[in-house]
Amino acid sequence: FMHGLGSSPADIGTLFTQVPLLPATMRVVMPLAPTDAVTINNGMKMASWYDILSDNIGPDSINFEDVKKNAAVILQEVEDAAKLHGGDYKSVFIGGFSQGCSMALHVGLELEHKLGGILGYSGFMFPQTDIKQSGLDVLLTHGDFDPLINVNVAKQSYQKLLACEKVEFHRIKNLGHSLNEEVFDYTAKFFKKLELS
Repeated sequence: FMHGLGSSPADIGTLFTQVPLLPATMRVVMPLAPTDAVTINNGMKMASWYDILSDNIGPDSINFEDVKKNAAVILQEVEDAAKLHGGDYKSVFIGGFSQGCSMALHVGLELEHKLGGILGYSGFMFPQTDIKQSGLDVLLTHGDFDPLINVNVAKQSYQKLLACEKVEFHRIKNLGHSLNEEVFDYTAKFFKKLELS
């Protein structure tokens, strides 16, 4: 599970310790993004999966070379997790919040092997992402009051993905760039549907 810009595994770890977000039997791996200068924040160095180039945050405002470089690191985590399950990629799920959501979608959808599913919160999909796994179970949520990534920008980026059969998108009323109980409920239902709760 990948964190967002300027965040860390410690920041999102409470999602898995204080909130029953995932099935109790699920092992969670939370990689840390590299520390790099972020253009939108006046070049300040912080944990970032990719550089954000403009205030109009969306698919056209990112440094895709960073995405490719850091996707390789995340892919290795996925490969390692699959090995722990005897090579069963369907036992592995990938997810993330904000920048982490975009990275999870990119890695999970482009993977040659089909994963168990993808969880994407408050992010968007890169236009460069090639959907090789159109039959994958995907949960996407986004707050309609998100001040950082407009919900309409996010939904527009998902158009190609939403045409796939097992993808669900939930627009959360009165939610900003965050998670809430409604998101947790959708997550629980997602795993229950897959008979993993």
